[in-house]
Amino acid sequence: MEEFESQTERVEEQAHEHAHEARDPWISMVALSVAILAAFAAVAGMISGHNINEAMLEQMEANDKWGHYQANSIKAGGIENLAAQLQAMGKELPESRKAKQAKYEADKEKLKKEAETLEHEAAVLVHRHVIISYGVTMFQVGIAIAAISALTRRKPVWMLGLIFGCAGVAFLAYGLAASADHLAPRDKHAETESAHVSPESSPG
Repeated sequence: MEEFESQTERVEEQAHEHAHEARDPWISMVALSVAILAAFAAVAGMISGHNINEAMLEQMEANDKWGHYQANSIKAGGIENLAAQLQAMGKELPESRKAKQAKYEADKEKLKKEAETLEHEAAVLVHRHVIISYGVTMFQVGIAIAAISALTRRKPVWMLGLIFGCAGVAFLAYGLAASADHLAPRDKHAETESAHVSPESSPG
């Protein structure tokens, strides 16, 4: 990202230099368009990076919850084996053990649902990151083409650069809108629970 920003700054400086030297209103428009595309690219890059970071956190939390799910499965299985052994001996499983087993089973279902929700949200964030990344690429190409148009003094080339810029805006808008509904439940979940554990792999 830093390398891209430095390259963008150089392109903007070159475009402004040409505008100053040529004193041509059209060249000034090219320089302005380059600055606007660079601003869009910076915003899109920031949003894209934020989404992939959030996706990683969501997946880590989901993995944590799957770990708790598996731990509860082992505990519930242990009590079930104990019940079978006691039954073979003609004895009943203590009520306290039965209560624990019921609690483990209930917690398992809750953890499973939470882990699956987190995994889904992580997938949505990754998808959003990919779409917006396409937008960043379109902005970069648009900036490069606009700079070439200033050097070659060809307006059709500049128009092509603007087309790429418009494509970048479309990708950015689509990426922002694509997952808005999916992410809303996560805000509610975050308010009700501050920390959760998730497993590294889904239960077999």
